[in-house]
Amino acid sequence: MKKIFIINGVEPYSWAPGRLNETFVNIAREYFESNGCEVNVTKVCEEYDIEAEVDKIAEADLVILQFPLEWFNVSWSCKKYFDTVLIAGQGKHTHSDGRHHDRPKEGYGTGGLLTGKYMLSVTQNTPIEAFGNLSETFFNGITPDQMLTPIHLTFRFIGLTPVSSFFSSDVVKNPTIPEDIERYKEHLRHYFPFK
Repeated sequence: MKKIFIINGVEPYSWAPGRLNETFVNIAREYFESNGCEVNVTKVCEEYDIEAEVDKIAEADLVILQFPLEWFNVSWSCKKYFDTVLIAGQGKHTHSDGRHHDRPKEGYGTGGLLTGKYMLSVTQNTPIEAFGNLSETFFNGITPDQMLTPIHLTFRFIGLTPVSSFFSSDVVKNPTIPEDIERYKEHLRHYFPFK
C-alpha cells in the first residue's frame, strides 16, 4: 500500500468547526507518511479541481473518508463532492453500472474499475450503545455500518473494497476524545500494519 487518499468530509459551522475530524485526518496522514506512503488530502469544503480528484481516487490504494455524521449521512459539501467527482470519473472509476445489454436485469453495481480499498472514519454524537440494541428503538437494532449503507454502496459501486470502519461516538454529550484517538491509532496499526 503506497498511495493513500484522505477525504476530509467536514462542512464547518461556528459551533462545529471540524477540529476533531482534522485531528483524525492528521493522525492518519502522519501514520502513513511515517511508513513511506504518499498521502493526498482533500477538504471538501474548500475549492478543488474535479479532474485531479478523479485521479486521486483512481490512483489510491486506500481511500479514507473522514467525516462527521450529519443527519445520518455525510455533509452537503461531501455529498456534492461525490456527485461531481464520481460523475466526472465515469470511464476511470466505472465502465458502466455493470449490467449487459443481453442481461439487463443482472449485475447492477458490478461495473467498478478500481481495485483499492476504502475506510470510513466517522465522528458522531450518537452513543455507540444506541446501535445493535433492540431496546434502543430509534435505530431498531441496526449497526453503525448498516446506517451508512448508501456511503458503502457508493464506494463499492466504483470497485473499492471495505476495511473495517472506525467510529468516534458521543463526541458532544459524553466525549472520550483521548481514548478515541488512541483507539484510532490502534485501528490503523491493526488494519494497515507495516514492518
